[in-house]
Order: sequence, then structure tokens, then C-alpha cells
Amino acid sequence: MLRWGVRRLRRYLRLTSNLRLRDPAALIVYDQLLTFDREVRLVWRRKVTGATVLFLLNRYFLLARFLVIFGAYGISSQEVSSSATDSPVRLYSCVQSVLAGEVLQTAPYLIWAAFASLRVYALTDHLWWLAAIVFFTSCMPLATNTVMLLLTRSSVIIGDMIVLGVSWQKTYSTWRVAKSAAIKASFAATILRDG
Repeated sequence: MLRWGVRRLRRYLRLTSNLRLRDPAALIVYDQLLTFDREVRLVWRRKVTGATVLFLLNRYFLLARFLVIFGAYGISSQEVSSSATDSPVRLYSCVQSVLAGEVLQTAPYLIWAAFASLRVYALTDHLWWLAAIVFFTSCMPLATNTVMLLLTRSSVIIGDMIVLGVSWQKTYSTWRVAKSAAIKASFAATILRDG
């Protein structure tokens, strides 16, 4: 009875973990398919303008982001962690998909800022300075996200460097004391033993 319940729970968890990514993607693809005929009629058969480019970028960045997520999802952590030295291609493609995901996550801010500033520019009879203010203020989330990302990552690196420096300094002083007392221990062994 217990085995049956554990197997059923594992199967349920496997299914629900896959659905978390597939449900939004299915909704996006469904929306793309529902409106594609109108898009062809209203966008593709007309002259290409800046607004057309913004529309297409806005529409297809989301789809591209989910495709990249599914590409990364296909590279499972088991494939990368089981044998990273055997397959540098898998690790490389994982890194590439993460970078592509970051670009596809932050790029829409620029698209939305351009759209908002063009709207203000058109509605205010071409007041470029007001459109510029809208563009730069709309780009603030992109800038703050980037700065916060750099600050958080660099602060963690600085903290790790301090821990490493203190550990090496204390281990070196312990190693010197052991060496002066004629205790044979390598620096590496002292690090392993005393942390």
C-alpha cells in the first residue's frame, strides 16, 4: 500500500512539475495561433514602420523566451551534473540558454519604453523632450534590475572572498605554529582539517 502511494506521488509530482512550464507556453501558443490570421492581414501585408517592428518584437519576444526556457528544460540538471566533464557541449548549451533567457527577460523593457515614448510623442504633437523623459523613466526597471543584480552578485562574491581570506590567514598561522612545533602537516591538510 505504501509503495503504491509513493509511486503515485512521484508520478503526480513529475507531471505537475512539467505542467508549470507547459501551461503558460500552451496559452501563449494558443493566443499566437488564434490571432495569426489577423496579424498577417493587419501587420505583414502593410508597409514596415517603427510601430510594426515594435509590435512584432513585443509579440515574439515572449514566444522566444518560452522556447528558450523549454530548450533549457530539455537540458536537465541530471545531464549536466551527472557528467559535466564528459559533455562540455551540454554545459555550454546550458550556459547559452541561461544567457539567452536573461536577454529575453530584460529586452521587453526596452520595447515597452519605446512604445510608451512613441505614444507620448504622437499624442503631444511631437514633444520629443517629453517622449525622452517617458523613455528613460520607463527604462528604470531595466537599469535597477541590472544594478541590483550586479550589487547582489558582487556583494556575495565580496563576502566569499572575505571568508576565503580569513580562512587562509587563520589556517596559515595554524600551519606555521604546527611547523615550528615540528608537526608534519601540509598546508592543504591543515585547511582540510581546520577549515
